[in-house]
Amino acid sequence: MRKHRILEQLYNKEQGNNEIGIVWLGQNGFLIKSKSCVFFFDPCLSDFAEQWTYGWKNEHIRMSAIPIQPKEIVGVDYILCTHDHVDHIDPFTIPIVALRNKETKFVTPKIAKQRMLSLFIEESNLILLKGEDYIELPDIKIHAIPAAHSKLEYDSVNGFHFLSYIVDVDGITLFHAGDTIPYEGQTSYFKDFQVDIAMLPINGSQPPELEFEPNFSIKEAIHFAKEIGAKTLIPMHYDMYTLNTANIAEFVKLAEGNIKYRVAQNGIPFSINTAEN
Repeated sequence: MRKHRILEQLYNKEQGNNEIGIVWLGQNGFLIKSKSCVFFFDPCLSDFAEQWTYGWKNEHIRMSAIPIQPKEIVGVDYILCTHDHVDHIDPFTIPIVALRNKETKFVTPKIAKQRMLSLFIEESNLILLKGEDYIELPDIKIHAIPAAHSKLEYDSVNGFHFLSYIVDVDGITLFHAGDTIPYEGQTSYFKDFQVDIAMLPINGSQPPELEFEPNFSIKEAIHFAKEIGAKTLIPMHYDMYTLNTANIAEFVKLAEGNIKYRVAQNGIPFSINTAEN
């Protein structure tokens, strides 16, 4: 079967030592190829959110094209979903990707278990984390830490409802924040890690009447990346929905000379050599 051009570009490039291939696919979605595996954060490859919120005051009008269809996603070993919102566990994306990737393991917050099962994910392919825990697999280690979308949400059965992930793979450490705002003690989770690449939201907050849960602002994302000692910052969670975006030019202005960063282009694969950071 012929692969989509995005997958051809990403998969056909042999990753060297300290090198990782990345393609941003909108919102918090990153498809990543290391030397030993392929993994996908928060795949959202549909207009489900726009259809779901049609006519509401927080209508999610999609402003960016879908760079690759869910049916075209193949060759993925792990899918990591940070929380149970439709732009992170997308009901039009998850089951279709799962159908074409029978062996893929899905890593999600424990509280999202029933959602994943309802989307036809086999329970044997689910890895459920509660936050402040981790899973060590043959080619990747995934540490879950709490995220606070508007606040920390926790219960004793399911753990934290929103997660961020620290991923160790082939000697490279990535941090995917999911959706979060700063909270007390957040940076303490990084004392034992040297983060090579941090993927952080930058869309900040919206007026309360729009009922959008907040994220890091641009300034907060840059400050956080510096606080945890991230070598490279990649901004995310902007330019997908008209009411839930950020000014990337402002990000560049504030980041320039302040921290090393990479602005990803939607659907364009690139590589980072972490030894050069």
